[in-house]
Amino acid sequence: MSKIAGASAALKAEREEEEQKLAARSAVNWKANLDKQRKQLDYSDIFDEDVGRDEGLWVWEIENFYPSLIDEAFYGQFYDADAYLVLKTTKEISGSIRHEIYYWLGEKATLDKGMCAAVHAVGLRNHLNATCRTIREEMNDESEEFLDLFGGEEIVYIEGARTSTGFFTVEKPPHITSEIMAGQKMVTELHEMIERPDYVQVSRETEDEESMMFRSKFAGWDDIVPVDFTRTSESVSRVPDLKVLVKRDNMMRTDLTALFLDRQPAMSPEESEELLNDCNEDLEFIESFVLEGKKFVRLPDGEFGSFYTMDCYVFLCRYAVIPDESEDESDAGDVESQQDFKCVLYFWQGRDASNMGWLHFTFQLQPTFEKIFKDKLEVVRMHQQQENHKFLSHFHRKFVIRRGRRGLTRNLGGKWPELFQMRANGSSVCTRTIQIDCRATELCSGFCHILRAPFKVAREDGEKGIVYVWIGSQSDPHEHEYARRVAEEMINRHDESLPVQVIKEGEEPDDFWEYMGGKKNYEKDATFFRYTRLFRCTNEKGYFAVSEKTVDFCQDDLDDDDIMILDNGELVFLWLGARASEVEVKLAYKAATVYVAHLRMRQTDRPRTLKLAIKGKESKRFKKCFHAWGRHKVPAGDSV
Repeated sequence: MSKIAGASAALKAEREEEEQKLAARSAVNWKANLDKQRKQLDYSDIFDEDVGRDEGLWVWEIENFYPSLIDEAFYGQFYDADAYLVLKTTKEISGSIRHEIYYWLGEKATLDKGMCAAVHAVGLRNHLNATCRTIREEMNDESEEFLDLFGGEEIVYIEGARTSTGFFTVEKPPHITSEIMAGQKMVTELHEMIERPDYVQVSRETEDEESMMFRSKFAGWDDIVPVDFTRTSESVSRVPDLKVLVKRDNMMRTDLTALFLDRQPAMSPEESEELLNDCNEDLEFIESFVLEGKKFVRLPDGEFGSFYTMDCYVFLCRYAVIPDESEDESDAGDVESQQDFKCVLYFWQGRDASNMGWLHFTFQLQPTFEKIFKDKLEVVRMHQQQENHKFLSHFHRKFVIRRGRRGLTRNLGGKWPELFQMRANGSSVCTRTIQIDCRATELCSGFCHILRAPFKVAREDGEKGIVYVWIGSQSDPHEHEYARRVAEEMINRHDESLPVQVIKEGEEPDDFWEYMGGKKNYEKDATFFRYTRLFRCTNEKGYFAVSEKTVDFCQDDLDDDDIMILDNGELVFLWLGARASEVEVKLAYKAATVYVAHLRMRQTDRPRTLKLAIKGKESKRFKKCFHAWGRHKVPAGDSV
């Protein structure tokens, strides 16, 4: 037994020694082993030579088993049924290049796309001779490092797939032989049901090849080519003029003139003040009404200039008609001509108000005023943030828009903090103070903000709250005084008088951030406001044309039927309408690339990058160009 035990112990020791030798042989540096394998692999047919050599970001989509490099405009737009390959290259202080390789899988991506994304991620690492790991990212579970590649929260998910799968599935065409046979059998039975002459036959007709006998049984079936019998034989035999045909074919089918024009300059404070005075010079009086229930009632004087997004308002303005200077002196002495006037009935509809208000106005209030003023009455319908200069000038920059409905908000609201942003687009005449989400991320250094903060419990001195006027570091100095006036006269509700405190950016008290839900990062670069431009791309005129919206544009100017181009001075967004045609999309994309190339020559210090924006999934860099961005309105007939 002792010999057997000794032999087994020796055998065990020998086996352990062999395992140690094998482990020593396999303990080779994995990087060196990887370098040996790389020499046997060639990825030049898949990845370009200059990929990853300099700093930058590259994104590929998997299509038919292979990665396809996508345009920079589509970075951050991921389809949930596709897989992507992402490479981030940065240059370190030492001069060496560091690579980060990710492969992103959509939750509905097919097996072949996910597998190929992982395989090509390793191939990309071998192609670059990189030593980094390939990192797997899944939809809705991305790491912070991956999100930072696209600006933090700039990732947009799109339903469906943009690329085709590499798997082939056999889809059998639908067989309608049985239906044809059943039809022939039914015709035969119908033929035998009724006694018919012997010469009656059953004939078979094929679509688009029907016989004349068959067509004659249908009224209005006429395939005869129309002939103009008024033309002479000489005109018919005349050969077409090639010059005329060439000239007609070479006619301009696109109009891109607006893209090459300069941006409309903003009005100076002096010009804005002059325009405001000119617009109010002929105003004799103004009466305001608001829709309550189904009737229009007079608006209290204390609420003049305060609007609610779910309400409709009517303003009756009487203007004096100033005689022309060319009139004779005798006419100048005519009292009746000097006292001539005209009336304009402005109907203002909030963004969240229904069209029932317009119907009540059309059938109730408008006929009443038409009987009084007859042909001297003009009706102008306006929507929120789409008012004209004449109307806005009557409020002298004190134009406040609150969320909700007037009656409900005045009675039950005011118990929570409210944040307003004051912005003037192009001219101080267009100054509006609109309520926005009460979050620190909504602040912008380029504008003045007003925070109404009610206390949960009244203080010992009787104060129930406070109103902060936040002055952005890059805001217009001419707006500071008006922001304070609006806070004192209009943000304070009808039954309260909260103290107003003006604070500058960077000098906020702790209570200010507490009411805002905590201090967070916000937009501190307001240079975009000097470059914002909005273009509309449409073919409604029969040809593709690009036109520029006014500087005072808003969110509702984004038309579902068209494509919009937005320039914020750093990025150029191509916004796709839900009902835009494919032709418009292709032409608008080409127009946007031309616009970006044009700006690179005109503004060399501010080169633009083209980005894609989809309705309902716009990034924050897109939304900041619009005053008080909110939810998109649902067009009538569309499902929510």
